[in-house]
Amino acid sequence: MIFCVLISFFFLLTLILVFNQKGLFTLSIKNSKKSKILKKILSFNRLTYLYFTILDNSPNIIIAIDKNNKVIFLNSRAEEVFGITKEEILGKNYEIFFQKFGVLERSILMDSLKYKKTFEVENYPIEVKNCVKRFWGKSYPLFGPKGEISGAVLVLWDTKDKQILTRELINQEKFSVVKTIATGTAHEIRNPLTTVKGFIQLLGQEKLNDPESKVFLNTVLQEINRIEKIISELLILGSDKGLKKTFFNLNYLIEKVVENFTPTAYLNNISIVKNLAKELPLFYGDEESLYLAITSILNNAFEALQKDGVIVIETFYEHGSNEIGLRIADNGPGIPEELRSKIFEPFFTTKPEGTGLGLAICYRTIEEHGGEIRVYNNETGGATFEITLPLPLENAHTQNSANCAG
Repeated sequence: MIFCVLISFFFLLTLILVFNQKGLFTLSIKNSKKSKILKKILSFNRLTYLYFTILDNSPNIIIAIDKNNKVIFLNSRAEEVFGITKEEILGKNYEIFFQKFGVLERSILMDSLKYKKTFEVENYPIEVKNCVKRFWGKSYPLFGPKGEISGAVLVLWDTKDKQILTRELINQEKFSVVKTIATGTAHEIRNPLTTVKGFIQLLGQEKLNDPESKVFLNTVLQEINRIEKIISELLILGSDKGLKKTFFNLNYLIEKVVENFTPTAYLNNISIVKNLAKELPLFYGDEESLYLAITSILNNAFEALQKDGVIVIETFYEHGSNEIGLRIADNGPGIPEELRSKIFEPFFTTKPEGTGLGLAICYRTIEEHGGEIRVYNNETGGATFEITLPLPLENAHTQNSANCAG
């Protein structure tokens, strides 16, 4: 038996395993025709492996079945989400597989196989680890070389991912509108407003017989100041002036911001706790714009707190990491679930006196620095804003660290 196998092996391939100059195994083929065939087979195998790797590492769930409803492909993302392995499901009936995960009513994958069409569905409910998750799905029929149906494939996206993408597109449109308003009208409003404010300030210096007139003028001035603030924020949000980047220490910047809030914290009996990383690499960015961003988050925290509140500011960095981070947490009431996804949108505010632009500017600033900002509620109460910022290239960082040290 062994002899027959060896003869067949020699007859079909007549190859010899040899080492190349790099010490790797290569195939040496004696017959030129067979060499060409084998090279095509090897090339095909390489492409097959490449396609398989791409599909297997996709961030989306991919499942394929043959014409007999047997699962023939399941990628790593599907294994992760459903908590199963390929060994458990490959070759098994697809219907049994999905009954296990409580798919409601029907499967679009089965529909593609039956009707030979593409199907799409939103909010596709699947029970995963005793929790119903919703997906956006699309299924496609698979055809053989002669046009016959050979199976179907299902691709599932997490609905949250799609919602995040949609929200980002909406935010981009809003930022575009803000930019148009800012560049087209803000200066036109600010100039006459400055004149009006000047005349009202002159009137305020006059001796008015009616005390109510004095109150009235002060109210008008307060509202003008508020309009000026909105215009300034619009101009910042719509500005294309670019970032003025320098190397600076994020801890020192936080110290400067906190110093400005010290009187307010004292008057309202609010404690500001600083847990700043001792060995924080220098950051390369626009110090002024980040100062405003951190100020905006602290403003938000102070407005959410009652007296005797606590704000914790923390910086963090893992040695060897390519980013540094900042967390600002408070022990206030937290942010309702339905509002958390909206707080960075331009003009969104829950405060009667709010402009809805402060956190929008903050979001844009972090984005311009290539960083990320997210907000979440704490288990013990209150909310946390977490910012991560990318560090500069190692050689630039090292050089500037040395310059600063000297």
